[in-house]
Amino acid sequence: MIKKVGDNHVEKVVINVEHLDQLVSIGASLSESFRSEVIQFLKNNKGTFAWTIEEMTGISTKVISHELNVDPTFKLVKQKRRKLGLDSVKPVNTEVV
Repeated sequence: MIKKVGDNHVEKVVINVEHLDQLVSIGASLSESFRSEVIQFLKNNKGTFAWTIEEMTGISTKVISHELNVDPTFKLVKQKRRKLGLDSVKPVNTEVV
């Protein structure tokens, strides 16, 4: 699968056939031999990736969590939905799909 991200082209690669949702991105313009080496390296080292918070043992929650600096005494306000202009809708939909 090749997906354009910004100005770069990247390819999503499955490195664990037991978990097809676990994808990594590599450059789509790599030479075939280097691409094969990179994919093989990633597959050989798939255990080094943390796919869930539970797999990140030893990392403080201060590093992997955040809080919003919101004053609890302020009243919550729902913002109006902002629509994109007609010239922006098609490129955004193309990129998202």
